[in-house]
Amino acid sequence: MNNTIGWLAGLCLIAGSSLLTACNTLEGAGKDVERTGEVIQNCADRTDPSCKR
Repeated sequence: MNNTIGWLAGLCLIAGSSLLTACNTLEGAGKDVERTGEVIQNCADRTDPSCKR
């Protein structure tokens, strides 16, 4: 019985840490997508001189 509780606790720790890592990864991806959208918007508005048409 104690061995089962140990395995279950270990599994919960691994699953929890994996979920936290995934959240950080998705947050970074969201920031990248947001920045890409801002660059596209600036080019569309022609406010960014680095945008070549």
